[in-house]
Amino acid sequence: MKIIHRIAAVLIALLPATAAQAADPVRVTYASFDALYAPYFIGIEKGYFKQQGLDVELVQAGGGTAIPALIAGSVQFSSSSGSAISAILRGAKLKVVMTQAVSLPWKLWATNPDLKTLQDLKDLPVGVETSGGLDELAMRAALMKAGLPQNWVAYTPIGFGGAQRVAIIQHASLPAIFLSYIEERIARQSGALKNGHVLLDFPKELQMPYNGLATSAAMIEKNPETVRKFLEGVEMGVRYMRAHRDGTLRILAKYAGKASPDVLSESLDETIPTVLTSGEASEPVRQFDLRVRGTILNIAESNLPPIDKVYDYSFVKRAIADIDARHWQPTE
Repeated sequence: MKIIHRIAAVLIALLPATAAQAADPVRVTYASFDALYAPYFIGIEKGYFKQQGLDVELVQAGGGTAIPALIAGSVQFSSSSGSAISAILRGAKLKVVMTQAVSLPWKLWATNPDLKTLQDLKDLPVGVETSGGLDELAMRAALMKAGLPQNWVAYTPIGFGGAQRVAIIQHASLPAIFLSYIEERIARQSGALKNGHVLLDFPKELQMPYNGLATSAAMIEKNPETVRKFLEGVEMGVRYMRAHRDGTLRILAKYAGKASPDVLSESLDETIPTVLTSGEASEPVRQFDLRVRGTILNIAESNLPPIDKVYDYSFVKRAIADIDARHWQPTE
């Protein structure tokens, strides 16, 4: 009997550890219900994260909220990788571990027919989500590429969410505003675009690291397997997204319930070709991004950190290699 009791005690002692391992909690921020975030929604709905032993909670937050939370350790990952890079340049101990796209999913819309080029925006305000956010960075990159000074335009923060941007173009309350794929479709359906026109088509005219994943240096040091497992779940979601359009649309509709099926369908079709299968941006694209960020932060190009101080793609490489090694294919 004593032997039996001892065996039972050992088994009971092992149960909490096994349960904890099977449900390792991971909190992740994402910015919106745009189709580019579909791999995270898919990872939850298809059980890919659970297969990796992770209990993933998605928290909607823009970079201005997400990155302080990442630095504080209240979330483990953030899809606001662009905001993370700016924080790294300011000394934050973070790393970008995956880049999901280099094609920015916005167009810059003008609300005045007299505004036809970037040159026409001199000294005029452009609506951006937050000061120093990715849309401001994209605007600065466009100015740099066009050979215009960084102070050519002013920036007006309008806050987080697409409703404000649609309202701005509808009422022409600012000369220029960024609209994402989904916001453009919603604005078009409501008639809000009748007086607007595209000033700059970012997907066609500019490449920058857009969306991805950032985590803390502490997470990489203390929980490297969690980093790899989470990235493996995300990459499985990417492959499902590419292979199963209808299934992806159903999952998107669950998370972005207010968007019409037509809007989600068009957004997905525009997004899928932009998603990087490798999880990596090229070095020239990353270097250009750092140069632009340096202009915002007044950091001379000679003082910018080396690429490996900002990015660590080793985990996404391992995740993709593991998926390939087991010949995994997504099923409906």
